[in-house]
Amino acid sequence: MIKRILAGFILLSAPLFAAQYELLSTDTPQGRVEVSFTTDADSLSLERDLTATLTATAPADAALALPQLDELRARFEGFSLAEGYGREDAPSPDGRTVKSIRWRLRADPGAARYRLAPFAVAAAGKSFVASPVLFPLASLPDAQGGIEIAPRKFFVWPSPRTLLRWLLIAALAAVVVAIVVFFIRRIRHTIRIRAMSPAERALHELSQLLGRGLIERGRFKDYYVELTLVVRRYVERAYGIRAPRLTTEEFLERAKADSRFGEDSVAHLSSFLEAADMVKFAGLTATVEMATAAADSARRYVQQDSTPKVQTP
Repeated sequence: MIKRILAGFILLSAPLFAAQYELLSTDTPQGRVEVSFTTDADSLSLERDLTATLTATAPADAALALPQLDELRARFEGFSLAEGYGREDAPSPDGRTVKSIRWRLRADPGAARYRLAPFAVAAAGKSFVASPVLFPLASLPDAQGGIEIAPRKFFVWPSPRTLLRWLLIAALAAVVVAIVVFFIRRIRHTIRIRAMSPAERALHELSQLLGRGLIERGRFKDYYVELTLVVRRYVERAYGIRAPRLTTEEFLERAKADSRFGEDSVAHLSSFLEAADMVKFAGLTATVEMATAAADSARRYVQQDSTPKVQTP
């Protein structure tokens, strides 16, 4: 109750002060945020103390926050005493949050200037910088007071919430860049593979299969399945026969009936596929030597089949 009465007294007495400076006035999604600074005299006198009040208003849901009292006291320049008399939070009649701090300021006669440096105000999840105030001496010709025209640059640390937002944005940007780079590389790799001839692509697939280490891990059945698919896909791309979807018998019958396949090619395919079927379906236990020989047989078939045949007269 006492705090509300004191805050109401501060608000009612503000219009009686001789000078008032608007330090901040900005719009946020929650509403307008305003910070003002009032003094009981137009100018600063070395003979008497100056009473000053800082008042900040914002919507109730804007989470208005001023710097700590010690931090604000350090913003005063040219004063030997900047004593804060309290800090009250009181809702205004229209439901806005009001925060006020009152000081008694005593000027230092040897100071080069007297001013309130910029300071940070947090509201609506953002950090704002309040304008500085330059206090003129009463004995100077320019004794009107007002906001400093060319303020000294003063770094204001962003709030923890702002830093966290920056970090999240940076992390999200890094993820997006990584995804874009991944898909670009994937597309370029796909284009390069599809530009290969059937034989080049088959040899590339064979090299990738051997690099997977299925033989070293003893996964011979999986190895033979993939190996026969390399050869079948080669035949499909080179001759237009859907070899991957045919059984071994159906495929060999199609090859024998196709004049593009020579007797040696059919015999090679028959020996290769039937040996692979023994491991895939008949339960034959393969060895490393058998698997390596099967890879060599597939490579020889692709290389020999893709080599242009020399026509003899």
